[in-house]
Amino acid sequence: MLEPHVRTLEDLGWEYLEEKLTIGLTDDLRAAIDPAPFGRRALEEDRGCFTSRGYLFPTDDPWQHDRPQAKQADRKPSIRERLEQSKQECRNKNKAQAPRKGKSEPEL
Repeated sequence: MLEPHVRTLEDLGWEYLEEKLTIGLTDDLRAAIDPAPFGRRALEEDRGCFTSRGYLFPTDDPWQHDRPQAKQADRKPSIRERLEQSKQECRNKNKAQAPRKGKSEPEL
């Protein structure tokens, strides 16, 4: 998982503290805490690393090797599918316009 807003060991330390602490951090408490050791601890626990885009760490989510498939409703029909659809429409149109065999209707 990528955390783009986490760029330094200190940022990671604050994230770790906010996740683990059950009390809110006041400004006085923040001033008294060095977040870097907590960031190092989180780095070890997560087996993560810092990248140019933020902090990256593995999750238990299954890996997706390919881009997710588009939903069937969002997908455009292929050329082949459009051709088949056009052929079917032409067949239906020709059936509806075919002259009737047998007696013709009286003219008015």
